Amino acid sequence: MGTPRARIILCVPGDWGAERLAGLLREHGPRDVVPVEDVRTMGWEHARDPATLLVLGVARGMDAVAAVEALPHTVGAPLLLVLHAPEDVDTPRRLRQLGVHATLPFAAGSDLALERTVHNLLETSTLRSRLAQSEAQYTELLQNTRDAIYILGPTQFTFVNTAFTELMGYTADEICNPAFDYMRLIAPESRPMIMERARLAALGEPLPPRYEFISLNKAGQRLDVGVSVSYIVYDGQPSSLGVLQDITARKQYEKALLRRNRELAVLNDLAATVSRAPDLGTVLDTAVERLIAVMGFNAAGISLVQPGHNVARARLFRGVGPEQLEKLQELSLETGLVGAAIRTGDVQVVTDLATDERVTPRDAFAGFHTAVCVPIQAKDRVLGTAVGLCLEPREFAPEELSLLLSIGHQLGTAVERAALHDHQDAAMQRLLALDELARALSSTLDRDEVFRVAGQQLMRVLRATTVEVLVLRTVSGLEPVLEVVLRGRGAEWMPTGTLLPEGRGLQWRVLGADGPVVLDPGTDQSGHWGADEVRWVTGAPMIVDGRAAGAVLVGFSFDRQQAEAAREFLGSVSAHLALASRNAAMFGELVVAYKDLREAKDRLVLQEKLSALGEMAAGVAHDFNNVLGAILGRTQLLKTFVADSNLQKNLDVIERAALDGAATVRRIQEFSRVGGEEDFHDVDLDEVAAQAAELTQPRWKDRATREGVAMEVQVHVGHAPHVLGDAQQLREVLTNLIHNACDAMPRGGTILVSTGTGERGAFLRVADTGTGIPPEVQSRVFDPFFTTKGVKGTGLGLSVSYGIVQRHRGEFQLDSEPGRGATFTIWLPIPAEPAAAPPPPRPNATAGGARVLIIDDEESIRDVLADMLRTADHHVETAVDGPSALARLDALVAEGLDAVFTDLGMPGMSGWEVASAVKERHPGLPVGLITGWGATLEPARMKDHGVDLVVPKPFRFEQVTALVEEALALRRARA
Repeated sequence: MGTPRARIILCVPGDWGAERLAGLLREHGPRDVVPVEDVRTMGWEHARDPATLLVLGVARGMDAVAAVEALPHTVGAPLLLVLHAPEDVDTPRRLRQLGVHATLPFAAGSDLALERTVHNLLETSTLRSRLAQSEAQYTELLQNTRDAIYILGPTQFTFVNTAFTELMGYTADEICNPAFDYMRLIAPESRPMIMERARLAALGEPLPPRYEFISLNKAGQRLDVGVSVSYIVYDGQPSSLGVLQDITARKQYEKALLRRNRELAVLNDLAATVSRAPDLGTVLDTAVERLIAVMGFNAAGISLVQPGHNVARARLFRGVGPEQLEKLQELSLETGLVGAAIRTGDVQVVTDLATDERVTPRDAFAGFHTAVCVPIQAKDRVLGTAVGLCLEPREFAPEELSLLLSIGHQLGTAVERAALHDHQDAAMQRLLALDELARALSSTLDRDEVFRVAGQQLMRVLRATTVEVLVLRTVSGLEPVLEVVLRGRGAEWMPTGTLLPEGRGLQWRVLGADGPVVLDPGTDQSGHWGADEVRWVTGAPMIVDGRAAGAVLVGFSFDRQQAEAAREFLGSVSAHLALASRNAAMFGELVVAYKDLREAKDRLVLQEKLSALGEMAAGVAHDFNNVLGAILGRTQLLKTFVADSNLQKNLDVIERAALDGAATVRRIQEFSRVGGEEDFHDVDLDEVAAQAAELTQPRWKDRATREGVAMEVQVHVGHAPHVLGDAQQLREVLTNLIHNACDAMPRGGTILVSTGTGERGAFLRVADTGTGIPPEVQSRVFDPFFTTKGVKGTGLGLSVSYGIVQRHRGEFQLDSEPGRGATFTIWLPIPAEPAAAPPPPRPNATAGGARVLIIDDEESIRDVLADMLRTADHHVETAVDGPSALARLDALVAEGLDAVFTDLGMPGMSGWEVASAVKERHPGLPVGLITGWGATLEPARMKDHGVDLVVPKPFRFEQVTALVEEALALRRARA
């Protein structure tokens, strides 16, 4: 498409340069130049045929402002003034105010400037023309679209299209009037949301561009609308451009669909409850909840027809008061709203409860205005009704009544199933009761216990008022009697032992019967059945080896039918009770046999208890090792800095106690392990006795001072031969015995610790002058968790000591009498050959300078291990867990890392996982596992995970430095 031809109207009053200007204007581009003589003609010509450009020449001495003011209205075309002579400085500003687009002096050499100015003005005119055309098209598009479009400024609407005015019922002038309040278009419930959006928009907060609200049109009709909003600048003002759609129909459809979905959900939920709920109460409770929630009832309830009675009994009601509920408990089927629904099988709707004749009793529904009563049906039978109550007047749509009928049919299925379930449940309860009775019979030889279980089951399953169990007692030369061994009424079980002579009371009639019988308690001569207000009694004899050995009787306060239904079940129970009576005759013999067997197994039981102790205690060994590690590590570090001999001696005691504690933890870990070789060495029992006395000094000496009693520990050494064993373990045994002796002497006394040799080998002995141990306690002193110290004792000390002595192939001997103290003697075998001395501690061969990474989540363990290595001039890096350590591993290896020591039990990533990850990235880097489970670690698992060393808890200084040296040796061997 080519450039359109320009139409230029030229006016040069006085003709001082008209011809030249016209020539210059025609030289460039397709232009039609129309000369006119004066400005008025110029305006008329433009009005007749609009020009692309107006050119007005101003002669010397001519007033340019006056010339432009004389020009008629020329909207739509730019105006160029060509000046024959320059004007004063204020003229150009005034000319611009009058709509002049450009002024140009016309002189020699100004041809090029004239052409450029004309070209620019023509381009501007073309662009404005196209813009006006686009605006017209856009305006037409906005006006003809079906969406309601608006532009809302800070205080008023600045534009609305036709669809918006038609939807809202206002004219565009009404809506865009500055006095129009746009809140008139918004329903009251939506105004807070709109105002909040306006507030957030003013603050520059981000807002969802799409939202929905309820609008009001001019007629006051409520419309559901959805709006998409963009924030723009319009006419220099921040504004909102909104596209609004009427979604009322969609909302109505959604509400209808939601209502239908809710109705289906109610039916499905109720159907699911009916299918899976084992009891009718759950189903009815769910139904009433759904009726209130979905149907909008203020109250609801369910009444069921009582078989054999002409009434419907209230089963469940919600939303009614206690007085109303009492009046609704039983309603006649002959009258009233419930009766009408049951008789007709149709839904009964009452719009005004105060005036409807079907409503009786009327005060049962006081306060409610509308009611609907739905029959609960199963097949062709009406089993009850569901009632919904509303406080306000209400009409029910056909689909609502259809939903209520569906609910009634589902409830009918539930009621019918519940009746069947109750029958099955009663049979199942009887079977379970017989099973429990059989289990009681098989699990105990106590006849009275079996009778008690039977009585409880009879009371529960048969819903009996009274239960009585009797056994026949016959003594040579005397008349037989029936002894009442069990009698219960309600939840109370009464004292037994009543004797009934032969022939007295209906109990003897039951004893002589061939099977279960039903009797009238009015014929009872014993006197106590009638006192229980029992209407019928069912009884059965207990037959043992073909003869009656007793009887069981059950009393009922209801009709005979209940007593008749209990006959079969009572016959089964009496057979079990007869078996219990026969087994009771063998009970004495079994008790004797059991006693013999128990004594034969005492030692085995004790071993099993000790094994159980080991399994239970091993779980906490890790935590004890952490505590002991901190104590032992810090003590050994202090010894390297302390020169004072007294302090060194005290530190030695702390160190020895910590080592003993660590050894005890290790033994607890291995307590449940069978067999295994012990690292036993030569032990001087005299030295062990002296050390134990010194270790326990704070206990017995401080107590004597604190409580003001005389208490002392004497050590008598008999130069016992050395034995093969573990000094720390034996020292722990003596320590425990001395502590127990202190506890046994509340008023003070003397503890004698001695050693020597006897017929059974070498011995360690602890004797006290305390209260002694009673005979019944002596047989249990080594039982795990048995203690006589109350909350102060754990019951572990002697059981652990017993295990230690057995590991040394020794024996415990206890001699005690109440009030005369106790003596514990530990007999140990004397080796045939002198035992080897314990190996000396391995010296620390490292010269320092190793780089070690320590990974442990316990700060105290991590710090003490790091301080030990730094004391030995090693460089230490630490990490609190596996992931953080692995993140630094490559950089540390590049700096010359020599070994990694990682804790075994860490949260998130265990030591096994850390070791595997380290070996995968750096196979030659030694890895040590920090653990208190060193004795139980499997070598195969250590190999699989790449673990080279075990750093046992608690740490010893020389042991830790030796492990670093071992790691360096491995590092050099793999280099």
